[in-house]
Amino acid sequence: MRYLQFFNRSARPDECRRSQASPESENTLCPLWRDARLSVRPGITGLWQIFRTREPTKDFQEWIHYDVQYVRTLSLKTDLGICWQTTRKLLDNFISQF
Repeated sequence: MRYLQFFNRSARPDECRRSQASPESENTLCPLWRDARLSVRPGITGLWQIFRTREPTKDFQEWIHYDVQYVRTLSLKTDLGICWQTTRKLLDNFISQF
């Protein structure tokens, strides 16, 4: 289902590059990074989905790091790069199943 959601939105780079929004209860705990992170609308992918390490204790910190990094480097080139890397990762994961 996520693959279909990604491909339905992939024609619109501004829709495919942003990660999901965090719950409001989490946002009130960390006001220093909250404003930067929430200054863009959420989408279905982002830097965290591409580059995360999956270390158990670092997931949340990486998520915030990559979201703030995205806001700092906001551009069409960044958006297209994220969409391209997400597509590559989806295809690599799909092919590796066989």
